[in-house]
Amino acid sequence: LDSLLHFSRMGRLELELEDADLNAVLEEALEMIGARRPGSGCSIEVPRPLPTVLCDPVRVREIYSNLLTNAIKYTEKSEARIEVGYLGSEEAGACPNRPVAGAGQVIFYVRDDGIGIDRRHYEQVFRMFKRMHGRDEFGGGVGAGLTIAQKLVQRHGGQIWIDSSLGQGTTVYFTLAGPSAEHG
Repeated sequence: LDSLLHFSRMGRLELELEDADLNAVLEEALEMIGARRPGSGCSIEVPRPLPTVLCDPVRVREIYSNLLTNAIKYTEKSEARIEVGYLGSEEAGACPNRPVAGAGQVIFYVRDDGIGIDRRHYEQVFRMFKRMHGRDEFGGGVGAGLTIAQKLVQRHGGQIWIDSSLGQGTTVYFTLAGPSAEHG
């Protein structure tokens, strides 16, 4: 019920846009979910500093929190390996499954080495309460994380999509509004 209420509020909230350093936003998300604590069961890699973008940093922190929580949760390994990064507008053409709209945008991603998602479920995973596994498997949950992340990305005028291979991991990609998201 809490997840449904939270989701319903997403459509009505006003975004508080500001230039936000996504490195700081990511660190807050990692702190919030406890991913940096010893024994957290994950290693996080950021291959290069994230840019500063115009966004609502509280909501983007929530996007990262949901994506990171899923990356940690959906693994069968003793330690999840997660990469958080972005593709600059000049690199975005190499992004798999990229929607046609939004050419020239910076693409952010969270990549894991977890259980992966079968291609036929790519759309379903974004539906509220749609879990691909039993309610108590992989740490439980109600199947709201990706739905909430999608709503927050859409509120920013962006898109979210996945690329995955069963048994090899998943990459969740997302954009935020406008082609000028990279300026830092």
